[in-house]
Amino acid sequence: MVQLVNRIGRAMLDDARLIVKVGPKYFVFPISTIEAVVTEGSSLVIISTEGTVRVRATLSRVEMLLTDTTVVRVHRSMLVNLTKIIEAETVNSGEYLVKLNSGRVVPASRKYRAVIDDLLGGFSGDREEIAAASASV
Repeated sequence: MVQLVNRIGRAMLDDARLIVKVGPKYFVFPISTIEAVVTEGSSLVIISTEGTVRVRATLSRVEMLLTDTTVVRVHRSMLVNLTKIIEAETVNSGEYLVKLNSGRVVPASRKYRAVIDDLLGGFSGDREEIAAASASV
């Protein structure tokens, strides 16, 4: 059986680490190693530089635990670590395709566009804005 463990319920965030129980094993993920948390069916997949683990939990619960960290929601079915984003491309009327350090490309929906815009310094992706930013550097 796969589950998140915690003092308060089903998950635990401790000293910038997410602790996950899968069967009899506990996995400790420093926040800095988490790349993304993705829903797959009725479970979540935590993708990190340390490996990948499938857990039975809700994305909302994990998102709540990761409040005040660099792991944020960018899509209804996905959280990403903002420190792992290396590129974002605007597509389909305001959505983004976000490229992570590992090369994985994930969608960021319009609903969560502000998260990516803030990361990019408020640019909306206009060529003029980018050219102006490049010229001032």
